[in-house]
Amino acid sequence: MRKVITMVGTSIFDNYREENTGDTFFKRYVEDLKDKGGSEYNKEIRRIADIKKKITEWINKKKLEEKENISAKVKSLVKLKEELEEELEIYLLCSDTLENL
Repeated sequence: MRKVITMVGTSIFDNYREENTGDTFFKRYVEDLKDKGGSEYNKEIRRIADIKKKITEWINKKKLEEKENISAKVKSLVKLKEELEEELEIYLLCSDTLENL
């Protein structure tokens, strides 16, 4: 098993918005959290939970073969796993902004 350390990406939010253009609350929530620091996590827990719920539901509705396209990071990790032909142990690093937590 290979260990992979990589940064958390936010392209999943862009991809969700691209497929769900009518979901204005999601866009507003993500934009509102974009520049807030991790110290504000508890104050924004409700919005963060709503975003996680929307993303999870969106992913769960996708067919297995579509799931690797939910974000650039996931697609890259799937490709790396295929090339190495072994399981990956993935460690995600994030910046201290709510958008990445």
